[in-house]
Amino acid sequence: MSKVIFVGDVHLKGSSPISRKDDYPEVILNKLKYIADYAEEIDCKHILFLGDIFDTVNTSLQYFSYVLSVFKSIRDRGIEIYTIVGNHDIRYESLDSIPTT
Repeated sequence: MSKVIFVGDVHLKGSSPISRKDDYPEVILNKLKYIADYAEEIDCKHILFLGDIFDTVNTSLQYFSYVLSVFKSIRDRGIEIYTIVGNHDIRYESLDSIPTT
């Protein structure tokens, strides 16, 4: 039987909300790395993100690229990543916009 870790509503964001004192983009990515470490520790080979990977579709290319490198490093550890599209992941919260998001 395979183990799966479910992660919901990460809301990755390339800038810190005004109410945060820490470096939110880095803190949240470190949490993803922690999840990968935990998955490895319990011999889990699958992580399923339940939508809203990003807080907005207007994510900078630089931050998007950095997030992809984190996801790639997780995959390189032998852990498969699956995602479900959330309303924050697509323009106008419409499935019709997926091809252009």
